[in-house]
Order: sequence, then structure tokens, then C-alpha cells
Amino acid sequence: MITKPIGIARTPIDATKEAIFEFYTSGGDQIYQNWFEIWDTNDLDVVNKTVQNNTHLKYFKDSIVPYYDFNNIYDPTDSEAVKNGGLENGKTYYYRFMTFGRTDSSEYSDFLPILCLATPTFEITDPKNNEIIKSSSYNAILKYAQENDESLNRVIFSLYDSFGDLVKDSETIYVNAGNKQDDGSYLIKYNIERLTDGATYSIGANGVTVNGLSVEAEKVSFTTSYQRLTMYSEMTLTNLCEQGVVQVDSKLISIEGKVYSLNKPYNNTNGNPSQSDIPNYSENNEIVDIPFENSTIDLEDKCLMWDLAQQKFSIKSENFVIRMWLNPTRLCHLNSGMSYALCSFGVDQKNGFLVRWERVVENSEVKDLFSLSYLGGDTTVYKRSNKVNNLNNLSEVLVYIKKDGSNLDLQLVPTKTKNNTFDFANSDVKYDRTTTIYYETSSVDQDITNYDFVTETEDISNLLSVQNHMIDEVYLYNAIFSHFNISSDMTITVNSAVPTDWEVDTIADCNFDTNINAGSVGKVTDVPMNGFIFKRRELGGINWIDLAKKEINSVNDFNFSFNDFLVPNNRDFEYALVPTYDDGSEGDYLIQSIHTDFNGVFVFDKNNHMRLMANVSYDSGTRNVSIGTLQPIGKKYPVVIQNGTINYLTGGVSGTIFNDGFYTNHQIDRFTIAKLSQSYSNFLVNGKSKILKDWNGNIWVVQVISSPSMAYNQSTGNGIIDISFSWAEQGEWDNQRDLYNNGLVDIL
Repeated sequence: MITKPIGIARTPIDATKEAIFEFYTSGGDQIYQNWFEIWDTNDLDVVNKTVQNNTHLKYFKDSIVPYYDFNNIYDPTDSEAVKNGGLENGKTYYYRFMTFGRTDSSEYSDFLPILCLATPTFEITDPKNNEIIKSSSYNAILKYAQENDESLNRVIFSLYDSFGDLVKDSETIYVNAGNKQDDGSYLIKYNIERLTDGATYSIGANGVTVNGLSVEAEKVSFTTSYQRLTMYSEMTLTNLCEQGVVQVDSKLISIEGKVYSLNKPYNNTNGNPSQSDIPNYSENNEIVDIPFENSTIDLEDKCLMWDLAQQKFSIKSENFVIRMWLNPTRLCHLNSGMSYALCSFGVDQKNGFLVRWERVVENSEVKDLFSLSYLGGDTTVYKRSNKVNNLNNLSEVLVYIKKDGSNLDLQLVPTKTKNNTFDFANSDVKYDRTTTIYYETSSVDQDITNYDFVTETEDISNLLSVQNHMIDEVYLYNAIFSHFNISSDMTITVNSAVPTDWEVDTIADCNFDTNINAGSVGKVTDVPMNGFIFKRRELGGINWIDLAKKEINSVNDFNFSFNDFLVPNNRDFEYALVPTYDDGSEGDYLIQSIHTDFNGVFVFDKNNHMRLMANVSYDSGTRNVSIGTLQPIGKKYPVVIQNGTINYLTGGVSGTIFNDGFYTNHQIDRFTIAKLSQSYSNFLVNGKSKILKDWNGNIWVVQVISSPSMAYNQSTGNGIIDISFSWAEQGEWDNQRDLYNNGLVDIL
């Protein structure tokens, strides 16, 4: 006996393309043949037993043995199988099977529906294939469009490396009405983060429609080529429990430098230091073409100035470490008993500290050292470092200055020496000074364990107390500098590595790698930075919400603060500070996280808010959808029809207004309550969309749809007021377009 076949349900097909339909059987005799039929109806009263001649038959295929997996291939180009015009996209059809043995046949399988849909457009539109991405993160954009209005349900993006190996999959992104465009297509964004510079990637995507149609986007290849912004975040996040917001503060530091030519390059006199030892420059002599080479800056006849006061920055503690890595290029001009300036810092160029290179004779031997002096007022004191055998202008040294409590530690550490005069003669022209009249071969004693502190300083306490160590301006001269660093980290020694990161104790740092910015924001020369975007997402989520954008027109713009009121209670969030560039690209995401903890029921718009704490109650919420019913004659049950995408909540809120101090001192302020009731009612009817959220973690984007009502408590002399209002949902709190359309953010 041949048993009844059981058809296997399948996802929608494109009527113009091949597709596989399957069935299976349980027990029974061997099958040698089957019929595969597709109809435009499953009404058995309409389906004629002579199936080949019925006008409702759209496809008929007689398949012959052998059978292994009972596959039947739908082929729209098979003219013999296609009946009565065949299948059309946008319609639902019904298919069934009948099987045959050697002598008998089975019953027909039950009809199963099959939806025919035109193959959708499903493609990565951004980035373009082989595009060069100039940032470490990028918003990939996927476009979906389907001519039969088949909605997309969910999407997963996949990122691959240059070998085609999977780097990571996104989480499942569920598509909502906010992704739908005016032309009916859907745009889905996915932020690819932390891309490696100089790498090649490809990105693809796969998705599923609401009716189960699987779609796959062709992979798009791209490469990254960007300059990393030297930026270290001083962003702080503060949960303001009673205000219902997360306060976001940016404290980035920009210390832009300027280079000037010197009117008097150096003064090589010896003796007690004075202001005349400081090279003169004019602000009219600013140099735009800065002499960088191999991550160094040549300041032999130039001056580099940093204005720290403009950033309102100073050394607040009494302790600091200054380190300078340099080539002392002026040594060829020094006889014994001479000196010249390397660095000055303080209130201005003339009043503060001076670092001076000195050459002295000791026991008939020429020695090199540096000194730290204070110039200003009636006090002129200085302290000297250890001495080393005289160096030449090809040597590289570390100048180390540490002030820790009442101790001042100065060390000169040779890090590289050149003892062969031919090295000097054959060096690059830029470093080959015009005269060698005082050039001497250096035999450096690098053993500095027993260095000698010179005792010329009459009163070290004066040096340690002057100016309260305020550093408003810093100047560098007369050397080739490869790195400069000021820090309040007292664990730094002469053996500490050259810094590569901005740390919490860093005061100023510059590596001269084609920039002279000594702050936590490094200037990128070929891709100018024009501002920042603050973003936020739920921890573990995918898509970022752009909260605020800040243009950078001056150094003061790096420091700013705003409150994020668009977050619900009792969740974990990540905030990102993202630099933006003139070419539209983004820099590295600087991320910090926070847990929200708010106390109360809050209503916000962009400019105002209200808070309810006492006697808060909600009306019964209603989920509103567009549903209709038809009652056909002759049928027992109605036909329920749900058209459109209308789907929103409505509800109401009421609560008692108290002055803020009531919750701490329990004192009622009637005057303040009366003013608050007036302010709250005006706020609720200002016509702006609002955020409504509570301590339970609920959050909605709403519009107030009723006139607020006030009820006065007569038992308190009408001094306590209850307020109530109704609302309707207007969008999703975590959807960029909904927030923008409701005027809650300014970025789309």
C-alpha cells in the first residue's frame, strides 16, 4: 500500500526562479513516481479531478524514479509544466503531492500555501566596494526593498578579514518602522568599530522577512587608512539620581604650540643666570613650516612656545617631573665656561624657571651639565645636575628634573653618543653645523650613580617655593627635541620608558611626530578635526544613538558638559566620545560605561523637566492598533483584518506636587508648590514631544493629549496639589529617527 505523502512547508519563493519543494512518507510500499501540483486555490470543490485541464492549475510536474530525498524542482522555464500562465509574484498559491507505486497510488497530500515574492533588493550601499575608510569606525548601511511590500523582520551583519575568515557577527537587529523610508525601502545601519589601520575587510549581511523569506547581501570589500587621533579621554559620567539624568563632562586638553624664529638665538655667557640668558623672539616671526624630521623638531635657531594658561592649566600640586629627550646642537659653539638656554617655563618667558646647558672645567677636564634656575623678583638661585664628560652635538641625552617635596633631583643621562669625528662630518646636512671650531670628541662617562650635585645654590628653599609652581607658558630652544613630558607621577625615574600614552598624571606631552600639540588632543595635520559627537548605547547593544555634536573652533570648545535625559533607570550604558574630521570620517571611539539609578517619575523635553515622587499612579495603559472585522453572509465567524502599522500606547499619570526640600526636611512650601503647579501645567501643554520615564525602568516617547488637571487638597488649606495628564506614545526611545522627529535630539 502507498501511504499518503506529507508535504514540507517552505519559505516564500520568487515565481521567476527555480525552487525546491519536498515531501516525505512514513511506511508503505516503494514509491516510483509522484505528481507535484501548484494551484491558485485550495478549495476542493473547485479543483477538478482531471487536474491537467483545470484552469486553476498553475504548475504540474510528473516526476519519475529514482527517489532518494523526494525533491521536486519548480522550474518556471519548463513550458510543459507551467499551466495557465504560471505563477506570479505577490500572490499566494497552494501545492500538493501524489505518489505512485507499481500498481496503485496514494491519496493527495494536504495543500500547503506558498507565497511568491519578487526577489528583494538587499545590498550594502555604504561602504562602496573597494572604498577606503578613513576612520577606525564606520556606519555600514544596508538597503532592503521589495516590490510586493514584504517587510523585513531581522538582519545580521558579518565582518570578515582579508582571508575571508569571520571577524565577528552583529547581534540580531530587528527592523522596525523607524527604519522605513518614504519610498518604502528600509535602511539599516550597523556601526563597525575598532577597525585596524591599513587592513582589508569585507562586510556582508543576511536577513529574514516577516514571511520567512531568506535574503543575503553580497559582500563588499573595503580597506582602512586613517591617522589615529592622539587623544586621551578625560570624559566623566555622573549618575544624578534625583535629577533623572546622566551628566556627561568632557575635559579634553588641547595645548597647541607655536614656533618662532629667534632674534637672539642664544647667549653663551657663563656665571649666574639672568633674564638676558633667555633667547629673544617676536610673535611677528611665527613659523608655519615647522621643521619636523624623523619625529623630531629642530629648534637650533627657533623657539617653540606652549601656552598652558589658555587651557587654564597649571601644576596644582607641589610635585612634578619634567623630561626632555634631545640632541644639544649648540655644543659646537661652546667653550668651557659658557652656557645657553634649553627651556624656560613659568608665568611667562622672563619670569619663571630656566633650564640652561653649561660647559665647565673641572680638574683640567671639560664637563657638560645643565642647571635649573629661578629668575624673577629679587631671588636668583639655581641648582646643577651631575656632570658628564663633554658631549658633541650628535649625542642624545635625557634631561630629567624631579621636584618631590623638599628634594630637587636633576640628572643628565646620555642615551646615545658619537665619538668619531667622521660621524659628524658625514652626517645629514641639516644637522651638520657650519662650524666645527669648538668641536671636541666626546668620551662620555655614563656612570651617574655617584653624580655630584654642585653646591652653588645659596637657598634651595627659595627655588622650591617660588610661584607656587604655576606653569602658564613653556619654551624650548637650541636643540633637536624628540620628546617632552611633564607629569605629577612621582614614580617616574630616569629609567622609565618614553611615554606613549596620556596618563591621569600627565600635565603636558609631545612626541613631535609631525605635531606640536602637548595636550591630550593631538592635532592631525592632513585630516583636520572639526568637532566631536557624543554617542550612547545600552551595554551589549549594537547601534549607537547620537546625542550631541560639538564643533571645535577654539581650545575652549574642548571642555563642555551636557545632561542625557534619554536613558531609563537601572540599566548599563556605554558612552563614546568620537572625534570628527572635515572629510566626514570619525576617529577612535573613546568609551566609558555607567549604571543608571534614578529616583522618581520624570517628564523631560530638551529644555525643561518635571518630577513626581508622591502618590504617583498610572491609568490602565492601552495598546492601540488598527483592527476591523467583516461579517460575511453564510459564515459563522467574522473576518478580522489588521491593516497598516498603527501600534502605540496611551495612558495617564497623576501625582502630588511637592517642593524639592520636602523630601529631606518634610516641610511644605506652599508658595513653591503653587509656582511649580503653574510651571508644570505650562510645560505639559507646550506642544513638544517628551520623554516619560520612571524608577521601574519604563520609558516612553510621548505627547500630552489632554489638558492637565489640578486637584487641591483642602485638608492642607489647598497647599498641596495633585496633577494628572494623559499621553500617547510617539516613538522609540532608542531609535535615532524617532528622537530626531520628536525634537529630542538634533542629529539624524
